[in-house]
Amino acid sequence: MERYRRLARAILVAFMALALALPAFAAKMDPREITNSAESFYRTASNYVIGRDVYQRTGPSTSSAPSGYYRFGEPVAILDQPSDYWFKVQNARGDIFYIYSDYVGSSQDVSARAIDSSKYMFELDKMYDVIEVYRKTILSEEARYDQNQVLGELDHYMGLVLGIASSIRSGNLPSDTSGAMLEVLNGQQSCLEIFQRYIKEPENRDAILEAISDRFFYMEENYQKLGDYR
Repeated sequence: MERYRRLARAILVAFMALALALPAFAAKMDPREITNSAESFYRTASNYVIGRDVYQRTGPSTSSAPSGYYRFGEPVAILDQPSDYWFKVQNARGDIFYIYSDYVGSSQDVSARAIDSSKYMFELDKMYDVIEVYRKTILSEEARYDQNQVLGELDHYMGLVLGIASSIRSGNLPSDTSGAMLEVLNGQQSCLEIFQRYIKEPENRDAILEAISDRFFYMEENYQKLGDYR
């Protein structure tokens, strides 16, 4: 079974590599018209994580348990300031944690600390958050959304993925760096496409749900390897 799964993934990567080589013809949308909450979060953000390897804390103290890491350049909304040293913040996916206040700054602070590959990673990070919000929204049993609207949005983001891929290819990045990023874009494009199928083919949703799980796992596995490129 694992052999066939590896073969299927290899075929998928080859197909997506071909798709990413094609020009983008998907219709572009005004970001203000997009219903995905991550899109509006990014558009209106004014505070960002300006440190690397910064813990997400479950409370306003270094003794509070960490729950993963913030990403460098990640936008956050400040919800509260329980002390001079800590902020309670929310990220684009809706997660709420605490962060040491010295690690929150402006977009200019992010730019001053960025490396050559950071700008591409910011695009991949945003796409990751958009996909995660769609995954929660579209697959929720209580989900209520305009299907035609969301299908149009998914087309929009698939076009953006192609544009990001083109930028990476022409960005003079080391081949291992660009290759790793394009691998993640393959997975992101695949997730967007399978969301479209889930909406369009209600009669096949049980099988599509399994495919969504596999594709998201594949994308997530490769995405988590990109931390050094921020």
